Amino acid sequence: MRRAGPGDAAAIAAVKIAAWRAAYRGVLPDAFLDGLDAAAEESAWRAYLEAIPAEDRVWVVVDDGTVVGYARTGPSGDSDLPAKTGEVHGLYVSPSRLGTGRGRELFKHAVNDLAARGYAPVVVWHFTGNDQAARFYERAAFRLDGAARPSDFGVEEVRRRGGPAVLRPPLIRPAEPGDAEPLHELRVANRAWLEPSEPDTEVPDERFRLEYERVWVTRPGRYVILDDGEIAGALSLVGWGDDVLKSAMLGYWVDRARAGRGLATAAVREALELAFGELGMHRVEAGTLIDNVPSQRVLEKCGFTRVGVLRGHLKIKGEWRDHYLYERLATDP
Repeated sequence: MRRAGPGDAAAIAAVKIAAWRAAYRGVLPDAFLDGLDAAAEESAWRAYLEAIPAEDRVWVVVDDGTVVGYARTGPSGDSDLPAKTGEVHGLYVSPSRLGTGRGRELFKHAVNDLAARGYAPVVVWHFTGNDQAARFYERAAFRLDGAARPSDFGVEEVRRRGGPAVLRPPLIRPAEPGDAEPLHELRVANRAWLEPSEPDTEVPDERFRLEYERVWVTRPGRYVILDDGEIAGALSLVGWGDDVLKSAMLGYWVDRARAGRGLATAAVREALELAFGELGMHRVEAGTLIDNVPSQRVLEKCGFTRVGVLRGHLKIKGEWRDHYLYERLATDP
């Protein structure tokens, strides 16, 4: 995370165009989105960054040397608010980084910086049809304050107010290649705990081999669960993001030595924030064996509803086992 300079203009323009086309399809006219011009955007950003007002900030988040997101902040121009009100004027992350937590990290950094410079409250505006943004800001405790205005695109905007966001350490993060060995060791140590609920595989003991973990960490939607920075389990959030589905399947396991401390519940809650915020999912589902009461309690604490029985859902130890199906919608309280 760092402040942007004129040399970042092209990268910021690229992130903005990709993010707008992904987030605003169906909200803004297709002709406008398809007509966004990279050269024009780069020129505008370069001019702005070369003469940026003293109280404005543009923050960029960088992965492997590439700008993958940005936030622009500064004083709010709303006349009905206190003079020292701050505003996050724009927050966008590359579609390829959705689900990595970078958006939440960027937003919290931007809000905390405004607060540290004496701005309070902090506001954001977003289009009324942008449900993904609405969920993201709602989960950051930014509430609608009743203000609305027309935009230049013929779509109404609504305003939200909030304050400093505490940057708590994440409980889940995307899995990385370097996680394979510690995950493997933890899974082997928990074999007796995990094996009774693991589906059969074509290769005996496949899940307890290092090569399995090396492949697992490279797949989309794979996360590690952390406990004081140490890997304490794994979580998967595998989604289907087309407009008529927007659903994800949740799975997780936690080190038995850490069970009963609320770690699994907290990790699932964070996964839901991610799913309904950055990932823009409409629905998350999860399944548990009928006799897996602890996992059912975790899901119910996290607002999941049991919707039925999946008969003969998975083959475990050569037997087709029934599972309870749970689901939670983004619109659930």
